[in-house]
Amino acid sequence: AKSGPEMRMTMSMAQMGAGEMQMRVVDGIVYMTIPSVTPAGKFLKIDPKDTSNPMSKSFGSLSEQMDPLNSVRAVQSGVRRVTFVGAESVDGVDADHYRVVVDSAAMFKAMKQKTVPGMPKNLTYDMWLDDRDLLRRMQFEVAGQSVDMSMSRWGVPVSVEAPPASKVVDASSMMKQAG
Repeated sequence: AKSGPEMRMTMSMAQMGAGEMQMRVVDGIVYMTIPSVTPAGKFLKIDPKDTSNPMSKSFGSLSEQMDPLNSVRAVQSGVRRVTFVGAESVDGVDADHYRVVVDSAAMFKAMKQKTVPGMPKNLTYDMWLDDRDLLRRMQFEVAGQSVDMSMSRWGVPVSVEAPPASKVVDASSMMKQAG
C-alpha cells in the first residue's frame, strides 16, 4: 500500500492460553486484540505517531517491522551462511528448505533498532522457498520461544479493514485507566 504495509495477522502463543492475538495495520494505525489485556471482542488502537502514548513506543513500529520486504532486507544484510537442507512439501507445495545463519547485530542495525540485550550473536532461520522463490514457511527460535510462520495465497488480492469504531478501545485511555 502507498501508506505502508496493510496487513492482518492472527497469532497464538502458549503464554496467551487458549486465546489468539489479532493485529491489523490500516493507514499506518495498528489495531490489536491481546487475550487477557483487551476487553473481549475489542481492539486497541495504537497510533505510532502519538508520542504521548507508551504503547506507541512498544508497538508503533510493528507495521514497519512486519513489512515482509523490510524484514527480508534486514535478514539479508546479516546473512553469514546458507545451507540447502533438501526438497520438501509445504502445504502441498514443492519447496526447497534452507538453513540460514544471520548475524543478529547486523540485522537489527538494518532494521534501525538497538540490539536486544542477551540476543545471541547469530540467529538460525529455517526457510522454505517455492519454485518462484516465494517464502512458504519460516521457523526460528529466540530466547526459548519458537516461531513457525506459514505463508500462502501469494498474489491473491486481499482487503484489510480497520475494525468498526464500536470495537475499538483507545490505547492511551486504557493505559490511563490501568494506572
